[in-house]
Amino acid sequence: MSLNVRNTTASAFAQIVYDIGFDVIELHSSAFESTDAGYLRDLKKDLARKGLPLGYIGVSNNFGRPVAEHPEQVALIKQWIDIAAFMSCPLVRVFAAYVPEDCDDEETLWPPMIEAFKEVAEYGYESGILVGLQNHNHNNVTRDGAAVLRALNETDHPYFTHILDTGQFAGSPGASGHRGSSHPGYDCYASIEQTAPHAVYVRTKFYQIDSGVEEWLDYPRVLEILRGVDYNGCLSIVYEDSQMEKRRILMLDINPKYLVNTKGRKTAVVLSMKEYRLLMKHLEDLEDILEMDAAVETETASRDYREIRAELKKEGKL
Repeated sequence: MSLNVRNTTASAFAQIVYDIGFDVIELHSSAFESTDAGYLRDLKKDLARKGLPLGYIGVSNNFGRPVAEHPEQVALIKQWIDIAAFMSCPLVRVFAAYVPEDCDDEETLWPPMIEAFKEVAEYGYESGILVGLQNHNHNNVTRDGAAVLRALNETDHPYFTHILDTGQFAGSPGASGHRGSSHPGYDCYASIEQTAPHAVYVRTKFYQIDSGVEEWLDYPRVLEILRGVDYNGCLSIVYEDSQMEKRRILMLDINPKYLVNTKGRKTAVVLSMKEYRLLMKHLEDLEDILEMDAAVETETASRDYREIRAELKKEGKL
């Protein structure tokens, strides 16, 4: 489970995930406040006490950089493979190559990228850590299923695998580079079908859910594809609402429960739709919040949701 919480520490995010009741947590490398052994031990203990396995650690590398900079990118990935091993995390996420603006032929990016993949995959193998390629962004060389399969086949290493991002194949309205509109000539669902058999981890993106149902992606279709290949791994919930910075109330359709973050407070809870509606009746200025009135940005909820929920249960309304 992940949210756009760039200013939230790994421990604080773990508390959110624990409060919601999810089974697994994933962390980007930037969420770690330190790479010192003492900090990592404390974080590992905290996750264990919360019963939260670390699904993967995300690294934001770019093998579209000049080849002279690839050793630095490889070293970054290796560093986080070492940390993943320390944290008992089985998987490190990597990206492929973002095509530079001055690149006339992106085919030239492939050979050095594949060599780098082979090197980090072998390093991961030595530590027992899988390296997972995540499809991401229309401007990435692995923008569609065929390109992901090519990368997997050319790397040809048992510890180089695939992290499937449902919203970041070209053709998806959520993919970076064509946000909110489909990319002509690409079918994101065809790409999902191509790569799903190779996925060890799936990131499910949510973009437009004001209606209570994700509108940009067809999740019944996506889930049918995953069932068809007997996928039995994590389904990571990644909420990337295009209006996230403005909203004070955030909701996720999680069959059929909702994540609620009220009035900008760093609190979260899983509610049924009935609970959600009752809770909203007890929050002040709901109309202003829904209208994304800038005036409420500095306000805080007058009462904590746990207090309100307890009262509703006591009254027999839940």
